[in-house]
Amino acid sequence: MVKREPAVRLAEHVLRNLHDGQEDWPLSLVNEVYVFGSFARGALSPHDLDIDVEHENDDKWCSHFVTSLAYGRDPNAPMRQLLATGQRGCQFTFNFREQADFELTLLWRRGDSLATALKRLHAIKADPAAGRAPRDSMGPLRSCQQQNHRAGPRRAIRGPDNEPYSRRTSCGPVEALESASPGGQGGRPLLGAAWHRSWSLPSSRS
Repeated sequence: MVKREPAVRLAEHVLRNLHDGQEDWPLSLVNEVYVFGSFARGALSPHDLDIDVEHENDDKWCSHFVTSLAYGRDPNAPMRQLLATGQRGCQFTFNFREQADFELTLLWRRGDSLATALKRLHAIKADPAAGRAPRDSMGPLRSCQQQNHRAGPRRAIRGPDNEPYSRRTSCGPVEALESASPGGQGGRPLLGAAWHRSWSLPSSRS
């Protein structure tokens, strides 16, 4: 949990980093930045600073994204590191706005000046009555944050009808691959409940 004033300074820090790096890849892909959660509602002691980064996907990003998933790395780490630059207390989501079933507050849109973004940030008023959101209202957020990939670069993992397991990503469907890591059996990841929550067969999706 952080106090509001340090959270505001952290948001300013993120906006300045975006402003300074927006001409360079991958921050050049960013279209919009939002805040949400208890900070956006004005809580005096928000749990953390929730920030959503909306960005485009060029060929370079999609190649990086799929390669990162295949090797079990976080594909969003480069953007997160450039925006936070080592500062703690920020919880980032990426391209989450369409999934959210609650309001997000715009801070920055491509073409905005830093002054405009800071003005929007400072217009969010503190509200002593604001608290954390009920847990059930944050379901899409938890689902977004829990999607982890454990597989390495091998053949596609297939189900009983020879359909490849896959999941939707911001760069389109990505197939699950056999693992090159020691965590699997016979080269495959351990297919527990958590794995099946992240990956599914085409026939199981609407």
